[in-house]
Order: sequence, then structure tokens, then C-alpha cells
Amino acid sequence: MKKRRRAPPSDQPIHGDRPLSQLKPSEHILMVPSDQLRFWQALNRPVTLSNKQRELAKLMERVSS
Repeated sequence: MKKRRRAPPSDQPIHGDRPLSQLKPSEHILMVPSDQLRFWQALNRPVTLSNKQRELAKLMERVSS
């Protein structure tokens, strides 16, 4: 009989077995695997261009016109 493979550490909630209702709101975020968390943070972040991106945009406009 094969041993069941454990989930990779990133997918295991850090707070253990307590149900969501008993968690503090600050702990909810720990339930989300890190790459997914990064995705949501990116979605919620206001879009700001770095200086290099601005320069590039100006150059592209110059080239296309």
C-alpha cells in the first residue's frame, strides 16, 4: 500500500485545524498559497508605472508616430 503524499508546505494552512470561524481575520490570509496571494495582491495594488516603464512608453510613442 502506497503512503499518501502530503501536500507541499505552501498549501498547508499555518494555523492548523481550526475552522475559519475561529480564526482572526489576520489569519485568513495564511490559508492562501503564496503564489495565489501574490496574484490577489497584484490585483488590489493600484497600477503605478516605474520611471523606466514611463521612459519606455515615451520612446514607443516616438517610434510609432
